[in-house]
Amino acid sequence: MPPTVVVFQPEGRRTRVGHREDLLDAALRCGVGLEDLCAGRGTCGKCKVIVRQGRELLRESPESAARLTDEDRSRAIRLACQTRPSGEGTIVLEIPPEAQRSIQRLQTSGWMPPVRLAPSVRLMPLGRGASTGILRRRGFRIGPRAARDIASRAIARRQGAACVVWDRTVLAAQDRQEPVCGMAFDIGSTKLAGFLLDLRSGETKATVSAPNPQISHGEDIMARLAFVRGSPEGLAILREELLETMNDLLRKACGQARVSPDRVYHVTAVGNTAMHHIFLGLPAGHLATAPYRPATRREIVRRAGPFGLKAHPEARIHAPPVVAGFVGSDLVAGVLATRMHRSGDLQAFVDIGTNTEICVGTRHRLVACSSPSGPAFEGAHIRFGMRAADGAIERVAVDPETLEVDYRIVGRGKPRGLCGSALLDLIADLFLAHVLDAAGRFQPRPGSTRIRLLGKERAFLVVPASEAAGRQDLVLTQTDVGQIQLAKAAVRSGIELLLATLDRTSAEIRRVFLAGAFGTYVAPESARTIGLFPEIPLDRVRFVGNTAGSGARLALLSRAERTEMRSLARTVEHLPLAEDPRFPRAFASALPIPHRNAIRPADTTPRAERDGAPRR
Repeated sequence: MPPTVVVFQPEGRRTRVGHREDLLDAALRCGVGLEDLCAGRGTCGKCKVIVRQGRELLRESPESAARLTDEDRSRAIRLACQTRPSGEGTIVLEIPPEAQRSIQRLQTSGWMPPVRLAPSVRLMPLGRGASTGILRRRGFRIGPRAARDIASRAIARRQGAACVVWDRTVLAAQDRQEPVCGMAFDIGSTKLAGFLLDLRSGETKATVSAPNPQISHGEDIMARLAFVRGSPEGLAILREELLETMNDLLRKACGQARVSPDRVYHVTAVGNTAMHHIFLGLPAGHLATAPYRPATRREIVRRAGPFGLKAHPEARIHAPPVVAGFVGSDLVAGVLATRMHRSGDLQAFVDIGTNTEICVGTRHRLVACSSPSGPAFEGAHIRFGMRAADGAIERVAVDPETLEVDYRIVGRGKPRGLCGSALLDLIADLFLAHVLDAAGRFQPRPGSTRIRLLGKERAFLVVPASEAAGRQDLVLTQTDVGQIQLAKAAVRSGIELLLATLDRTSAEIRRVFLAGAFGTYVAPESARTIGLFPEIPLDRVRFVGNTAGSGARLALLSRAERTEMRSLARTVEHLPLAEDPRFPRAFASALPIPHRNAIRPADTTPRAERDGAPRR
C-alpha cells in the first residue's frame, strides 16, 4: 500500500508517512514544532492535533483514550504519537495553539562571585631565538602543530610573539595582542548555555543559549537513558546532537565577539551525570539501573580536535568531576559559585529541574542528593501546562473573596497555557483562599462559577475560552494539583532528609539558594506556601540563577577554582534517596500543603492584595 500524505496546518508543511509510522514521526521529519515531552510514549498528552480531513484514514492506539477528554474528541483531537495511518489518501491536521512548540525562555545569567584571575591557559612571551628545543629543555611539552607555529614565528623574527600554554603544555604560538579565550558550557537537560570569556581580562564577551536537542528523545533523563539502552547507536546519536549544538553556540558566541573559534583554547562543560557521560561518550545506560554508579567520577581533560569541538584543535576540553549517578558537576559548580562550602552557617542549595539536585551543610560537612521531581514544574503531565514560552501564563493572583484571576503572560498575545511559576501561584492562592484543603482537594464555593466539574473531577477556571488562544477554557484540574504535590514533595523530602542526616532542623537554615530557570521565576511566597521549601523567613531566600554556568566560568578563570571543584566533588557526601528507608515516610509527610508537620507561615496575605500583583 503506498504511503499516505499528511499536511500540517497552519504552516502548510506536508510529508508522506508509512503505515508503520505515527503522526509524530511525520511532524518531526518535516520540521513541524509539535510539543512532545515524553518521547512519543503517549504519557504526556501534549502532542495534540486536530483532524480536519481524513479521519477515516487514521487508527489510534488504545492507550490514547485515557489522555483525551470528551471535549477533545468533540474537537476531533488525536495524540500524534498514538495515531497511525490505516488507508490511502490525504490527511489534513491542524496544530492547535496549546500544542505548538515555541521558543522557550532560557535562563543563562547567574550569581558570579569575585575571582582572582589565574587561568589554566596563559600567554608566555617568546623571546628572540626561542626554539622548541629550548622550551623542551625548560620542561614544556610541545605538539607538532605548536612546534610549526613556533618555528614560523622564529623564522619571521616577529616581535611580540607568545606561546599559549596549558599547565606545562604549549598549545599554540600567536601574536601577543591576539585574543586568548575560553568557553564555558552548562549542559542542562532542557537547555544549553554558553559563555565566551577573555582569559586575560576575565570579561564575558558573549552569552548564548539553545534548547537541548535531545528533547526529541525524551524530556527527562530516564527517557534518554532508555534511548541509549534501547539502541546500539543511541549514545552516539545523542552525543552527535549535543556536539552539533555546542559547536553552533561556539560559532555564534565567537561571531558576536568577533573572535575566531581558533582562539578558544579552553572549554569547560558541566552538567548532570547523564549529560556528563553523553558529552564525553562514556557508557551511560547503566545510570538508569541500580546502583546508578557513574563510569567515572574524576575530572576529564581531552583535546578539542579528536573530541569534536570546533575550537582550536589543541584546546583543552575540561569536564569537572561528578559526585554520584544523579548528582553531577552542575551541582559542584553551583556550590562553588554560591560559596556555601566556605560558610560556617547552615545553608541549602536547590537546583530545581526534572531531576532536582540539593546540597545542605556548612564548610565542615556537605551532603547532597538528587530528587526525582519530574517535569511537572515545566508543564508536563499538566492538562494546560507548558514551558515558559510565548503565551505561557507565568504569574497569577487569585482574589480570595471573588476568586477572580489576574495573570501575566510571557510575550504578547493570548494565553496558551500555564508554566511552572504560575502553577505554584495558583495552588498557593487557592490554598490560602480555602479553595484547596491541605490534601490538595478542591472545596466547593457556593455561588462561584470558577469551580466546576470536568467529567469526574473538579477543576478551577483560570482563563475563559473567550480570552484564551485555543478558544477553550484554561483550567487547573484536581489531577494537575496532585502532580505538583508529587513534584514538590520530592524536593521537600530531599531537603528534610539532608537536614536529618546532618542532625539539624530547618529553623537553623540561614540561607536557601534557589538555582536554575524555575528557581529564578517562581514567587518565593508561593513556593513557601505550598511547602516546596521549609517555613523560613523569605529574606533568607536568594535566587541565584544559572550557577552551573557561573561555576564553569570560575573553572575557566582560575586554576585554584578548578582545584577547588575537584576537592568539592570528593568531599560532598552523597545521600541516595532511593536506598534510604526514611524516604517513603518523608515523602508522604511532604505531600500535604504545605507539609504534614508544618505550621502555616505567618504571612498568609494572598498576592492579589499585595502591591505588584499581576494584571491582564
